Amino acid sequence: MPNTITQITPAICKDMREQLNAALALVAKDFNVSFDIGKMTYSSDSVTMKVEALLNNADGTTTTPEAKAYLEMANRPYTEAEPEWLGKEVTTVSGEKLTLVGYRPRARKQPYIVTKGNGKQYIMTEVALFRAYGFESKASHNQM
Repeated sequence: MPNTITQITPAICKDMREQLNAALALVAKDFNVSFDIGKMTYSSDSVTMKVEALLNNADGTTTTPEAKAYLEMANRPYTEAEPEWLGKEVTTVSGEKLTLVGYRPRARKQPYIVTKGNGKQYIMTEVALFRAYGFESKASHNQM
């Protein structure tokens, strides 16, 4: 019999996430999907979370909606972004390692999603991304 809790705390949320990931791994295997438990918000007596299921590719990997959006945008004739940049790791002038993981089409100011060496995701402007990938954007001329 599990312990009875009297209120929800960050530690309880962390434990819940770990147990839910373990339980969803069994379901994911049966249905050829990958589950991602997103942001969890809590109060003293409730927890709210978003669970996303992504269909696995033939090689067992998943393609996120943000990665698909980047590939769609990068394959348009008028864009300066390159499809090859997705998943490519680069080292910035300051020595940080960045990997482009996606694009947010509705985000005007910072549409690009990158993962830094610490594993956390960050958003970037087009100018900052193009500088990191060693490509000077036409947009950078408009900002000066």
